Amino acid sequence: MRSVLAGALADDPQFAMRLESVATQNTLRAGRDMTVQTVSVNSSTVKGTINIGPLTITKSRGAYVALIATVIVLALLLALGVYGTVQVITIDSSPATTPSNASTRTPDASSGPKLAPITSRDVAKAVLPNQSALPAGWSPAGEPDVTDQGGAPLEGGIELTGPDYGITLEMDFFETATSASKTLNRSDILARWEIDQDSQSLAAPKIGDGTMAFIDYTPSGHVAGMVTAARIGTVTCQLAATDTTHPADHVDEVFAFTRMCIQRANQGQQGRTPDAVVETG
Repeated sequence: MRSVLAGALADDPQFAMRLESVATQNTLRAGRDMTVQTVSVNSSTVKGTINIGPLTITKSRGAYVALIATVIVLALLLALGVYGTVQVITIDSSPATTPSNASTRTPDASSGPKLAPITSRDVAKAVLPNQSALPAGWSPAGEPDVTDQGGAPLEGGIELTGPDYGITLEMDFFETATSASKTLNRSDILARWEIDQDSQSLAAPKIGDGTMAFIDYTPSGHVAGMVTAARIGTVTCQLAATDTTHPADHVDEVFAFTRMCIQRANQGQQGRTPDAVVETG
């Protein structure tokens, strides 16, 4: 430290003059509250009394130089201590950041039970509703009918009879969802049920993977007054309300039958026993 101070004095004459001026003073005064009887710096003892407040130092050039060197060291230590404290506070209070190579996983939209095509006539027949799936006052008109056209998708159907009108339910079991979705278009649906192509589209709740509905407010005879079509996976359900002169009175109920059909188709594609029922009200 002495060699460093000596070098600083040689390089800065003005600093050396100021130290010389300090060394020639009889008394250096500072604040109060400290009394030192003896000061020892690098094994050199400065005799006398140093009172901080006022501070009195015996006139000795070596003592002054040693004291100034000590002050410089303390100042450096304080500065480093403050800097280190600031660094610690900065590090501890910094928000956590995500590494640049980290990746965020996006939830898989296709997660959940996988739907497998229904290729068995027995499974397709079980998907079609039986008496236990129908509300009070409704009954199936015979057994479900499932046909295999040889290479074409399985086709099933059943007639349901209610207190005020009937429902004809037809289901198609395709090998792929793409093939099934192609059949859900206005032209093909209306043509299938021999409904006027100008029939009004009906707002429908989303059932399964998609739903369409049409209504004819002036049906006659056995012409369908309302038709719904929906798909879930590789299966489509189409229902037509027949024998009614007021199809608008039964819209909610027909949608309930459609929902039951889609739920049973979903269960069948999951390999489960279809047991969904019509829920009205």
